[in-house]
Amino acid sequence: ASQILEDVRLHLEGTQVADPSGAELLRGVNGSKLRVFKLWLTRTRIGEQTTAALGAVLKSSQGLENVVLGLGGTQVTDPSGAELFRHVNGSKLQVFQLWLNDTPVGTQTTAALGAVLKASQVLEDVALSLEETQVDDPGAADMLRGVNGSKIRVFKLGLNNTLIATQTTAALGAVLRASQILED
Repeated sequence: ASQILEDVRLHLEGTQVADPSGAELLRGVNGSKLRVFKLWLTRTRIGEQTTAALGAVLKSSQGLENVVLGLGGTQVTDPSGAELFRHVNGSKLQVFQLWLNDTPVGTQTTAALGAVLKASQVLEDVALSLEETQVDDPGAADMLRGVNGSKIRVFKLGLNNTLIATQTTAALGAVLRASQILED
């Protein structure tokens, strides 16, 4: 029997969820035909196993339109963050909001995020919080180049206490300029 689950919203912030229980939870969603997926695991002890299972959910859900992930204050690493987004089909994404603040993610993760953002031709609402991470200037700039040219209507970016500088600000300027030229 085919699953008809289209909208999943899980609020598990500040709980004792950790690997492997987080991974087991997400395996229950894998294979769904999700359009909306909102998951808050902020301030939990999830790590590689849970992010791998989350990546499988995102990969198997080809019709995703709205993704909100609260993963700040977790044990998501740069390699596991990159793997999480590496296989996401972002072609139908309209809303993409991500909190990865206070984690050790960096250049690998931002490269994968940039690819997801670039794949979407209908992206309208983007929120990225990568504060207190290992994100550096080239990595953040590459990520932002993925957004450039999109039809963004809402754009929120948090990069406080990271290693960004001139490359990032130039890329951010290009995003903001491009989003001012919206076709009706």
